[in-house]
Amino acid sequence: MKLIYFDFEDSFSWNIVKYLEDFFSDVEVVPLVEFEKKTKEIQRQDSKSSLPKVYVFGPGPKRPSDYKNLLPFIQSEIKNNRNFLVGICLGHQSIMQAFGFAVGYSDKPCHGIQISLQLSDDWKKILSIPYSIIYVQRYNSLCIREDENLQKINDYKILLDEQGEVMIFHAKNIISFQFHPESIGTKNPEYFFGAIKKLSLMYGKKFKKSKNGR
Repeated sequence: MKLIYFDFEDSFSWNIVKYLEDFFSDVEVVPLVEFEKKTKEIQRQDSKSSLPKVYVFGPGPKRPSDYKNLLPFIQSEIKNNRNFLVGICLGHQSIMQAFGFAVGYSDKPCHGIQISLQLSDDWKKILSIPYSIIYVQRYNSLCIREDENLQKINDYKILLDEQGEVMIFHAKNIISFQFHPESIGTKNPEYFFGAIKKLSLMYGKKFKKSKNGR
């Protein structure tokens, strides 16, 4: 599957891209200055293409609403259900705000702080991680909290931290992380990028089967 990485001028972007290139052979990076032009091009091409793609919305400064056309583009992708969406930090908040969640201030804003998260058996299976406790690195002052908007989403899973903030969100064609999976403070980053590859391929196969009527 082709992967497109949307770069919001974050200092970690190329570290993320390097990991993505280890798992995907066809990676295109779209700089912020070309975001609006590229998303319009994508929307024209997707109506003609039968092959789903992976869109990764990377980290960056500010709020999702500060980026022109970001939320409308994600909302259209959620509605179309054609491509697999990945969010990291800002991208995670952007995907969830596109579903109607409010972006608020974290109870524990941090920059480069390692936290631990408890994985249920379901999450271990989804992420293909054998450990019950994972260690990840956060760089965020904004967050998403669980609210009534989850009732509008079919077949979702969320992983919360101790403050009730959403650290991982997963729906049928989405996986997003509030933390930085590529960071030096995230143990075994290959598991998270491997999960992106696994989940996107699974969705791509299901999408093609549904289009072929099988």
